[in-house]
Amino acid sequence: MITERSPEKLIMENFEKKMELGKVYKYNPLILASMTIKEQGRNDLNNVDILVFNFILQQYQKQIRQKLFVETNHLSFTMDFDDFKHLFPENPNWVRATLRSLRRIRRAEVEFQKIKVPKGIIENNTLFSNTLNQDDFETLNFHVCSLLSSISGFEKREEKVSFIFDPVIAFCAWTKKNYTHISLETIKELKSKYSQKLYEFIEYYLSINKKKDSREIIEISLTDKNIQEIFAPKEKSSFSLILKKINQENILVKDLSQVYENFEFQKGKKEVIIKLTPQNRKN
Repeated sequence: MITERSPEKLIMENFEKKMELGKVYKYNPLILASMTIKEQGRNDLNNVDILVFNFILQQYQKQIRQKLFVETNHLSFTMDFDDFKHLFPENPNWVRATLRSLRRIRRAEVEFQKIKVPKGIIENNTLFSNTLNQDDFETLNFHVCSLLSSISGFEKREEKVSFIFDPVIAFCAWTKKNYTHISLETIKELKSKYSQKLYEFIEYYLSINKKKDSREIIEISLTDKNIQEIFAPKEKSSFSLILKKINQENILVKDLSQVYENFEFQKGKKEVIIKLTPQNRKN
């Protein structure tokens, strides 16, 4: 038996489909970090996993970012499972897609290079606060932690999903300095995890160089070392092989041409030149 949906329900469904995902305030060291699966397996984090994690981070920020003092009990966070539906407005199998990503994210870790954090962030009951000054911070040259320390409630498809954040990831969500606005709507539209990574790096580059409002075509030069650092391939490969992998079927150009006007990705012998017009971003 087919039942007609009420006008009110149709309006709500259309609203959910069109809901703008907004932006996440992403701490720059987290943009530059590499994320991998702890246990060796066939699959690494893919573009859907990265979208789901960024969405979780954004929702957590709404709870934690305005707090003056962040204590250990603030590392826990709960959200409605149905909220993930906003990431897949045209996908009737959004539950399955979300579950797959949460399982992979649960096994993921993040590797930071040179991240500035409050001293004793793991040992202290009050992890960090607005009262900290420059002397209260230290730089960790190398730090590895879980992307999310714990995820529960999703395997049995409960209404609520609970997360526990590593203190360093919580700090990344909370801090109001050294961050870049990342559009979740853009991340959702990008079909490749490499396109997502390059998009985040470009936004980071435009932000720190104060070029977001430029009306001119700018050039970003990336050396072999830069490419290695941005895309963090598990196995060392030649410059040409890495570029072939990350730009299969010209996916970087296809994806990022939807975001930036005049986007070009030009390969040289030992560097890549990226060209784009920041002011004419489409998202």
